[in-house]
Amino acid sequence: MDLLFSLGIPTLSLALFAAAVKKYCKITFLHPFVWISALYVFGAASNVFVARSDFKQFSDIAYSDISIMFVYVAVIAIYLLPISSFKPIKIAKRNKLLDIFSKLSIPFILFSFFYLVPFAVIGITTGAVNVRFDLAVHGKSILPETPLTTLAVTVAQFHVLYAFLFVYSYVFNARKYIKAMMFLGSLLYLISSFSFAARDGFIWLVMSYVYPLWFFKPALSASALALIKKSVVPVATVGLIIFSYFTIQRFSDRETSIFGMIISYFGQQPLVFVETIKSQSEFYYGDLRFPLVKMMIGDFSPVVRLSQYEWSFGTFVKDLYSVNGWGFLIASTICIPLATYVASRVTLRFTNSNPILAILYVQMAYQGIFYFRLGTLIGNAYILVMVLFWMLTFISPVRK
Repeated sequence: MDLLFSLGIPTLSLALFAAAVKKYCKITFLHPFVWISALYVFGAASNVFVARSDFKQFSDIAYSDISIMFVYVAVIAIYLLPISSFKPIKIAKRNKLLDIFSKLSIPFILFSFFYLVPFAVIGITTGAVNVRFDLAVHGKSILPETPLTTLAVTVAQFHVLYAFLFVYSYVFNARKYIKAMMFLGSLLYLISSFSFAARDGFIWLVMSYVYPLWFFKPALSASALALIKKSVVPVATVGLIIFSYFTIQRFSDRETSIFGMIISYFGQQPLVFVETIKSQSEFYYGDLRFPLVKMMIGDFSPVVRLSQYEWSFGTFVKDLYSVNGWGFLIASTICIPLATYVASRVTLRFTNSNPILAILYVQMAYQGIFYFRLGTLIGNAYILVMVLFWMLTFISPVRK
């Protein structure tokens, strides 16, 4: 029965849902809905390989309620559904605001790059074990707590937008320094992640380019597409080396194999979600994942997480439930996807405004495979800025 619940319910349900939507909406395998759905199916299927000994604090009834598994699947499915309505570009048109933003971003990108690189080198040379130990046990980070660090990390948070602007600048044959700076900006989060010995930086770098390449594919030349195909193998090789380097450093002393620990990062989510529903009685009320809102109303309190399920990955669904229980989970599951779908349909005819909203939503979806990654103070500010930027590009004139 354990295998049935861990593998059968979330895996088959999500796979059938994705296949049905793909067929009904007549979308290709390269559509963001398909590969993001595949990511969640992979995570659900990986659950069967998770070593239960790594979650000794969890209750014995973690799989006893089949209804919770279906709720887990339903919430993910509803959040992914609006992505199926996203469309690639048809007629390439330049947007004046995007051009201005690209140029204004250059000094911030350069500052962030030169500020973060020395700390990234320290993180790499120090070693993943020591960096993560100091961070988890002593609360010490290689990055100093200064306004300059905040600015540099905030600029790096926009790496997904910079990736989009790099492809945008390539399509419209912008000047070489614009292309170079936007590409450098897309690397900033990867660089900052080295300061924490984090392995997700390269994953998010690759993911950040998938949507803009799909969106602009009809406008890309044959030579550009050929270059992209040739780059896949070397880029994947470099990423695998980086990922393996930090993984071996961090988990070489664990009883569970390194492969098992990697799979656990994807496969633990259903287990953690069920345990959260079963065990959590005190909620965070936004202090953990919506700190900007709590600070704005003057009611922020730092969250101390004591139980294993609280700091374990359970996808964004677990974080939404932890805000205020079922009420917030249901309300957000209805409002956020619905608002995104309506806004997407309204702006569908505007080729340069709709993508900004799609970039944000797609990013929230694929990064949500682990947890609500934009649920930090900087992440909350990023969401606000991106929404405002989308509104401005909606009214900004286009240039042929």
